[in-house]
Amino acid sequence: MGMQSPESNGNRPVNIEGQLPDAGGQVTALDGLTAYINAGGRGVRLSSIFHPHERRGVSKALLPIGQPPISLIEHQINKLDHAGVPTIVAGVGNHENVAEYMQSLYVGRNNIHAVHYENQLGNGGDLVRTVRDYPELFAENVLITCVDVLLDVDEADFFAFHQDTGGDLLIALTLNMGVPNEGAYYVDSEGRVIYCGEVNQNCISEDEAAVSHSYRGSSTGALIANKDTLRELEWQPEDGPLSLYGEVVATALGRGSMFAFNNGGRLFTDVGTVDSWSSVQANSDMITPYIHYANLQERKVAS
Repeated sequence: MGMQSPESNGNRPVNIEGQLPDAGGQVTALDGLTAYINAGGRGVRLSSIFHPHERRGVSKALLPIGQPPISLIEHQINKLDHAGVPTIVAGVGNHENVAEYMQSLYVGRNNIHAVHYENQLGNGGDLVRTVRDYPELFAENVLITCVDVLLDVDEADFFAFHQDTGGDLLIALTLNMGVPNEGAYYVDSEGRVIYCGEVNQNCISEDEAAVSHSYRGSSTGALIANKDTLRELEWQPEDGPLSLYGEVVATALGRGSMFAFNNGGRLFTDVGTVDSWSSVQANSDMITPYIHYANLQERKVAS
């Protein structure tokens, strides 16, 4: 489907399709999973070093990363493709420039999709309304990632753990030190999240969690949610912006149906701040091995 102008279809999302080569009809470990990349937002944390667009803000998805440089959105799509995720959806918010870029890059393919809205309703709101507006794009489980996070995670292991728990929501946690909201998640011996410092309400106090937890970790921004959990949230677009953590995470936590995947000390870098962006650019040799190019041989150009 070609890109439609937002003016021509009111507040309906614009969908741009693309396809990666299929698996020849073979069943893979990630069948039943759709990836959703949070690629919208206003990039407020980076506005001091990138000139923000008056309406859209900073289009983080198009920022270059690695040597040779590619855009963050390309890296994220290629990473999910290499992992074998069947369908990839990028929620680009009101960044029609990102949707247009993806359309030009993935022309003629039909399982990469960019969904664009004229307004942004937060990382949770854009996700939920995309799942509701385009149910045909989504399998029963949704892998949620952030365009501005570099994360080394085994998607097949992550998904298998979600299936084993039978929970509504699974979050990948890092044990690395010095990360945002360090140690905010308390996890029991069964892998269940019993306390989260990133939501306003918990079923137990932090003191109680400190006594009964098995380990603590920090969010990597990667989650797997049941599609129905997202679709059935008591929220409508007219309610205004929806927070992924403040509402979606809080709902699953309140049900006792949120679990954690221990990603240990593997790479996790949030490049969405001035300090982290500057650090990544200054240490590109360390980051480049984790960058996913469409043709892995392109990495040799940097050597």
